Amino acid sequence: AYLKQFEGDRKRRDRGTLWGRASSSVVKLMETGAFYSMFAVGPYTMAEWKVVWPWISKGMRVAVSGPLSSQVTIPEHNASFCSFQAKDEAYFLCALLSCAAVDLAIRSFYSGGGGGIASPEVVKSINLPPYDPKSTVHNTLATLSGACASACQDSTKESEICGLETKIDEVAAGIWGISDAELKAIQKALGDM
Repeated sequence: AYLKQFEGDRKRRDRGTLWGRASSSVVKLMETGAFYSMFAVGPYTMAEWKVVWPWISKGMRVAVSGPLSSQVTIPEHNASFCSFQAKDEAYFLCALLSCAAVDLAIRSFYSGGGGGIASPEVVKSINLPPYDPKSTVHNTLATLSGACASACQDSTKESEICGLETKIDEVAAGIWGISDAELKAIQKALGDM
């Protein structure tokens, strides 16, 4: 009954009504199902923990979104996200996606020198290991990522953030067998960009 107030006219497709939505995928769902149908909504939408990044940006900018005053955060359409039930798993993925090696790999998909698209398909092409709660390395990355997120809340902790990011790069490089020399080359290439 509540949604019925916003249904609108199926034939007129008035803007500002549910029938006035522009997405052809949503309209197809509406025509074969309920007028209040939504596209790309599932249990992952309501997950407590999410790793979120913008589709279009200059480099990977990743954050963990957790419960905010007992409410679930739902990212907008221009952000990609992965859902998790466990906080440590979210921080682990955040560390991997924000490390220098993955940032450079994602940027290799960009055309030109500006921003690029870090779509889920591009991210899927990176060999990201699943989180293992028994792994000391995985837990170290989750802890470092959480500490980095906490430090980001204070603008006076820039040097602490840089140190944490460097440590994340080093630990994450070990997952893929990247040598110290190779990591330095990756970090230099990112710096040159």
